[in-house]
Amino acid sequence: MIVMGPIIRSRKSCPIALLVGCLIIFFTTSAHAGNWRVSPIKVFFNAQTRTDVLTVTNDGDQPLNLAISAAQWSQDQDGKDVYQPATDLIFFPKQLTVEPKRERVIRIGIRALPPTREKTYRIFIREIPGKGQKSSNTVAIAIQFGVPVFVAPPRENTKGSITDTTLSAGKISFKVRNDGSTHFRIDTVTLQGVSASGDVVYTKELEGWYLLSGSSRTYSAEISADACRRSDTLDIQVNADRIKLNGKIDVDKAMCSAP
Repeated sequence: MIVMGPIIRSRKSCPIALLVGCLIIFFTTSAHAGNWRVSPIKVFFNAQTRTDVLTVTNDGDQPLNLAISAAQWSQDQDGKDVYQPATDLIFFPKQLTVEPKRERVIRIGIRALPPTREKTYRIFIREIPGKGQKSSNTVAIAIQFGVPVFVAPPRENTKGSITDTTLSAGKISFKVRNDGSTHFRIDTVTLQGVSASGDVVYTKELEGWYLLSGSSRTYSAEISADACRRSDTLDIQVNADRIKLNGKIDVDKAMCSAP
């Protein structure tokens, strides 16, 4: 089993029935996976910084074997992550062993800066399970962590928009688009139905993710017929790390239920 995510802590092998309870996700300045950790959790390159290192620390009592790979990271028309072979990202080594209570580094670099838009990659660091981690009632968890690598263009600008807003048969739909030259990470998307008197009669919060330059993601949500009819507008607020976006749908009561 391979577990992927921004920051994951797990430990060795867990009984199958308790597998879900063995995974705890949290945010810090380094990535934790079992008894090992990676720092930093993001890498940024620009005209002044073309190389960096990732430090892997083994806090456990057993040698840690890792496989390292790289991929170019893009997003399709629905905003889903797509990975392809990376040809201009340099990294070394491709495999390493970290002895107990020791640390090793992974060196990474970029051949050239992108001309207009930010380029994005991920360095994948995958634990290779050792012998003796499996038994008849346990399953070994192979942790894979993908470190984002952002390569800034000569000129950076952050710009976004909310487009294609619709309300039909009680379903809200819209797109968030990244119109700038660099990524931003959406923390939350909040929807509010506001009555003519200014009362909030409906609230819905949607989860965000990275939105890469030139990409867009479609969001949708259901609203009850009652809350929809009581709403005069549906307000959309996108809260991201580098930008905030606002949109609005004027509610026609005919949009609130199926025909």
